[in-house]
Amino acid sequence: MDSIIVVWLLIIVYFAADFGLRKGEKARSFEAGKRDQKTSFLLSLTHGAMLLAILLCPILNSYHIGQIDNLPVVQWIGFGMMIVGFVIRTWAMLVLGQFYTRTLQTTEDQQIVEQGPYRLIRHPGYLGSLSFWLGAGLATGNWMVTIGITIVLGLAYRSRIQAEETMLFTTFGQAYQEYSRRTWRLIPFVF
Repeated sequence: MDSIIVVWLLIIVYFAADFGLRKGEKARSFEAGKRDQKTSFLLSLTHGAMLLAILLCPILNSYHIGQIDNLPVVQWIGFGMMIVGFVIRTWAMLVLGQFYTRTLQTTEDQQIVEQGPYRLIRHPGYLGSLSFWLGAGLATGNWMVTIGITIVLGLAYRSRIQAEETMLFTTFGQAYQEYSRRTWRLIPFVF
């Protein structure tokens, strides 16, 4: 089976899980408030750009524009990253439940969740997404697409994490500050 087809099948599963695992109307809502700082819109644009790049990848590869040498090994690493990223993101969504919202918002009954991956990482869902999409770039077998995804997605999630942490510090104050001291922002033992 062609690797691009596998990438697209995994992307379909990723978006289906994203839709299916969100609990409640607030979690599924695309309505963003001021706290979101337009990061949801930025992430939507980023996902659109990544999907377009992956769509164009077969054309680029057919002309050997950015095609990665030693293709099968790189593609298998990419597929592995996609699967690991999907598992991490799904785990994060299941643990947060109704608090895993599409836009940045808090609810009246919001709480700091410290179970599952949140014991070590404050943003495991974003770590899962980053791994998934970087893996998709590698699985396409095109270094230009992979670098593009890395830069665009990295910048988008940097903005998202800053906005989210500002919102959570404002909402929870000292409790979130203490939680932040005990956990890593995105990658355990690194950042």
